[in-house]
Amino acid sequence: MLMADVLEVTAAVIERGGRILIAKRPKHKVYPGKWEFPGGKIEKGETPENCLKREIREELGTESLIERPLLVWDYQYPDGKKYRFYSFVCRPLEDNLQMLVHEELAWVSPDDLKNFDLLDADRVLVEEIKKSL
Repeated sequence: MLMADVLEVTAAVIERGGRILIAKRPKHKVYPGKWEFPGGKIEKGETPENCLKREIREELGTESLIERPLLVWDYQYPDGKKYRFYSFVCRPLEDNLQMLVHEELAWVSPDDLKNFDLLDADRVLVEEIKKSL
């Protein structure tokens, strides 16, 4: 059981053809212009898997197949906010992803992830992706 001040969120490692999908945060959100893995906040009564499927629908306009869990980690930002991340390797069920929330989408190789200005918490995933995909 998590403490009340820890926000549970999901992160999708969407892989296609050896490349990983990352998305650029819009200007009106916290950490504007940073790149991230799609995902979001787990709602009350929602499993991490169901949250991720909902978030992919809301952000990318497609259904997805969750293949396997990848990594669970905790992260605290300098402002004191604490998060528990649940990441999963996913595949979109359609090729025509829509940009419903983000400013930009990019398919990048695991080695190129280090060249993008990722959210600090999402950087934790980069080494795990390189080891497991």
